[in-house]
Amino acid sequence: MRKPFELSRETEQVLAVFRFVAMGQSMTFEELSIKVGFRVTASSGAYHSARRIAERDDGIYIGTLRGLGFFRGTGEDMADSLHPFRKRIRNAAGRMVKRADLAISNNLPEDKHQLAFELRNRASIIHSTSGAPLAASNRKRAPPAPAAPPHPGAKALRGV
Repeated sequence: MRKPFELSRETEQVLAVFRFVAMGQSMTFEELSIKVGFRVTASSGAYHSARRIAERDDGIYIGTLRGLGFFRGTGEDMADSLHPFRKRIRNAAGRMVKRADLAISNNLPEDKHQLAFELRNRASIIHSTSGAPLAASNRKRAPPAPAAPPHPGAKALRGV
């Protein structure tokens, strides 16, 4: 029996395939299953563990082609995959604000009230700043003011 912190044989085999997939190359789950010798699907634990370990230890991003297979992504693919993280963090912060508001509305001891209020404020900052950027302005800009005519005494003051 393996120790709890050791990789399973299946995870090691899937991870070995991930390491040898070329950048930008895709592979179906059927092809992966043939290479490793057991059935691998999008919901396989070995597949998910290997993806997480490949990114953490080797810096390899493995993206999913929904219902088909996977691909080894580039830096652009990694950047494109960040949007769901932002959305999840924003939603979690919003839920935290609501829960903290409920807790604060109950009679809490002073120390718990301060902690709940502090955490609520931090979550509120995360929630409000993690949304989509706002447009600069939807107002029309005022046209620049016309230049004033020269003052009749300006020439005399300058000595011209």
